[in-house]
Amino acid sequence: MKIKYAIKGLSRRFFYSFLIILQLTFGFYSIYENINLNKSINAETSKVERFFKDKLAYSLEVDHVSKNINFSSMEKAFNKLENSPDYTFLKNVLVTLYVKVFDNYNEFERVRQKWTIDNETYFIANNMTINKEYLNTYPLEVKEGRLFNDNEFKFVGKENYKIPIVVGANYGKYFKVGDELDIRWLKSKFKCKIIGILEKDQLSPGDIREPDKRYINLNNYIISTDSIYDDRFSLYLYSLFNGNYILFDKGTSQVEIDKNLKNIEEMFNNIKGVSYPGIRDLSSYMKQDTEVLEEQRRIVSVTSITIIIFVCATFIISLLEAINKRKFEYGIHIMSGGTLCDIAIISYLEIFILFLSSYALTFTLIYRKYGALINIDNIIILFIIMMFISIISAIIPLIKIFNLDIDHLIKGEE
Repeated sequence: MKIKYAIKGLSRRFFYSFLIILQLTFGFYSIYENINLNKSINAETSKVERFFKDKLAYSLEVDHVSKNINFSSMEKAFNKLENSPDYTFLKNVLVTLYVKVFDNYNEFERVRQKWTIDNETYFIANNMTINKEYLNTYPLEVKEGRLFNDNEFKFVGKENYKIPIVVGANYGKYFKVGDELDIRWLKSKFKCKIIGILEKDQLSPGDIREPDKRYINLNNYIISTDSIYDDRFSLYLYSLFNGNYILFDKGTSQVEIDKNLKNIEEMFNNIKGVSYPGIRDLSSYMKQDTEVLEEQRRIVSVTSITIIIFVCATFIISLLEAINKRKFEYGIHIMSGGTLCDIAIISYLEIFILFLSSYALTFTLIYRKYGALINIDNIIILFIIMMFISIISAIIPLIKIFNLDIDHLIKGEE
């Protein structure tokens, strides 16, 4: 019965109630996005902490690599990098592979582009080529099989060699350890043998310079080693252009870091065929996503808080005015056996119905935007916030109601 009176009270000022619902909806939607942004910031921060905690990261880059490079000098330079006691040199080269199509290959396409050669069709798959130090620094967990042994990290360059690969968890739906994939380079084709299948949702640092590749989920990736390349030129070209990290402990002095980085530059500058080698400091890239999200959060926070405060203040003032105008109605209610507590409950129900309607409309908008990706935890948090704000908004009007003089109400006095 009290809900009936509450709905009746709202219907008397339908247009005003509708405006309040719309304003609250916008405010609640902003709060939900703010919760999402907070979780995104925490996620980005945890990624940086996970992969680069207590580390200073740099990258070796070159402007150009000629095909007449001195392969012997290049091999010695990379060996020196990978065996240095002063820093850790990682390779996680994001180089695409052309893989022969198989059932459900579409799930693993990097781009929807295929290549047909010798009456065989290949698609472009995601691949990350790593070195031994990568696994020492960022161990991966396998669900089936194993990871690479020491010999499998070496460049081979033989067409009949079966290349060992580890595949992401989603490949495990269609393949098992021991199965083979056909891959193709421009001049050669190889067979890749699956030696391991990763656990689900294994994360890895990608190319920290690229916003959409900074951290990658390996579910749809092939993990390979230098044995994947068909010639040494490709090996060194991709290693210098597509991904490497030079990691120093944060305790290392800047003088020592600069000295090592200068030596690396000079070492590659002395190699025939390598043009303009340089070192890039990656620290600023690690902060970019977090800084952007922080700025978005500030904007959304100010917007949502301003809207909620404005709407609630306006709503409270209107409720106080309504209480003054409805004193005669309250008097009749009390003479009919009602109490101030009944009036207070009906008034709160009016508030709660408005807030619940706004919440329902907000949920509809969120679901239309995110669909199955909607975060249920955030929806529950939003509901708790909605309840809290509705209770806070009701305090002053309810105090006003409980302070009404019953005698004056019965007599119909203002």
